[in-house]
Amino acid sequence: MASSDRSSDRSSDRGSDRSPDRSSSGHRKLALIIGNDNYSRPNNKLRHSAKNARDLSDLLKTIKFNVETHIDVKEDTKLKKITKKFAKRIHDGDLVLFYFSGHGYQVKDENYLIPVGDAEIEADRDVPEFSMNVESTLQLLVEKNSSYVTIFILACNGRYWLTSEVLSNRK
Repeated sequence: MASSDRSSDRSSDRGSDRSPDRSSSGHRKLALIIGNDNYSRPNNKLRHSAKNARDLSDLLKTIKFNVETHIDVKEDTKLKKITKKFAKRIHDGDLVLFYFSGHGYQVKDENYLIPVGDAEIEADRDVPEFSMNVESTLQLLVEKNSSYVTIFILACNGRYWLTSEVLSNRK
């Protein structure tokens, strides 16, 4: 499905003016890395997500990825804004990596990524409103990139406790 526009783009990237975020094959390499540790409730705090995100970010930079890293994203609206802005940068043929390390949660067969400002999430019914839907995120990331597989990694590092569960365990 190569077009003449794409091949002219590749030829202009050869030589000394090669963009640092392109692979040897001429494809741009983009990564969005999110590491959430510092959740509102003590039961949900994590210890390694931010470090894992930073470590992966550093590693990807050594192999010429253009990396955008965010640590302890507080609100679902911020998670969505970061992801939408990143998705706008994607072109068909890019090598794309999305990595989220933090809490995820499932409600009615739908999966969600939880921001660290999770105080509003008290029960299952609150999850869709105050978190980011995984399926929507995947759709957004692959929308403009039909040539290469977008890699999505969810690293959930422990149980996510809803307020109602914490209170019921105290009784």
